[in-house]
Amino acid sequence: MKYYYKKNRLILFWHIGKYVYQSRKNKFKSYREISMILKYYFGFTDMFSISSIKNMEKFYVSFPVYTEVLERLDWKFYEKLLLFNDTDLRMIYFRVAIFSECEFSDFERTISNRIIERI
Repeated sequence: MKYYYKKNRLILFWHIGKYVYQSRKNKFKSYREISMILKYYFGFTDMFSISSIKNMEKFYVSFPVYTEVLERLDWKFYEKLLLFNDTDLRMIYFRVAIFSECEFSDFERTISNRIIERI
């Protein structure tokens, strides 16, 4: 059951990110308006705060093609990856997380130790 929740949540966040990106690109709506729309339809929750919506948009921009590989990681991993402004470094850490199949705490430790950057 947990796998389906994780998978469905990632698909939802990716599609919301796509919607936000297209709406912002065409200047249809602000982040605040999008947040209010989503809160109305999905219930008033912090899941659709303005900062969360910006992360979903960044998730879509970073991974414009949704594949099953994305489902190997939980949203916590992506939130951590989206903190990187350098897209190359973000993708390197993404690959490390995918291939090592590590726990989130190990992944955080890898990032905080800057192991990849030292190589």
